Amino acid sequence: MYPEDAPDHAAGKVRDALNPDRREKFSPKQVALISRLGRQNGCHAVMRFLAHDGSYADPVPIDPESEIARLQREFIEATKALGAMSKRIEVITARSGG
Repeated sequence: MYPEDAPDHAAGKVRDALNPDRREKFSPKQVALISRLGRQNGCHAVMRFLAHDGSYADPVPIDPESEIARLQREFIEATKALGAMSKRIEVITARSGG
């Protein structure tokens, strides 16, 4: 969390940020880092807390590879749709003598 500090000093900062009686708190970027590190280790507590606190349904983690596959599939479908539109434009233009 605090790579610029000595380990003992950094640990003290983390303890202070976790202590509700102290003013020190994690920044949003630090909370996001904690969430990402947790996600990498199968822990989704940060997202569950945020969802429940905001009255949202439980979050569902997305497998990054599944997301890439979905985006690739959507890209291919969009490319095909653009190709079909292009052909229709050519046909309509040819009919109208344009």
